[in-house]
Amino acid sequence: MRLSYPIIESNLKRKWASIEIEQILPVLLQLV
Repeated sequence: MRLSYPIIESNLKRKWASIEIEQILPVLLQLV
């Protein structure tokens, strides 16, 4: 588990980053 955990964590961070970008982009476009 400990060996695979960093890989899982990095994958989750990538997914969260992509989700945040998808949610933030429309808001930024509205502000501009």
